[in-house]
Amino acid sequence: MDKSISIKEMAAEVHSGMTLGIGGWGARRKPMAFIRELLKTDVKDLTIVSYGGPDVGMLAATGKIKKLVFGF
Repeated sequence: MDKSISIKEMAAEVHSGMTLGIGGWGARRKPMAFIRELLKTDVKDLTIVSYGGPDVGMLAATGKIKKLVFGF
């Protein structure tokens, strides 16, 4: 039995105020399909832990980030 969930279902599990760690390096190997789906939700005030890249830019541009933790 396959118990996988869709990206849309994954994004629906994210709630305002949560902390999310996003893998990848710069623009490489980022979960961009998940980020695009997350942008469609009403979540806000996220703490994002990431090395930066287009994911952080997109989340910041749409007002989803409250705090950003990054390596540089």
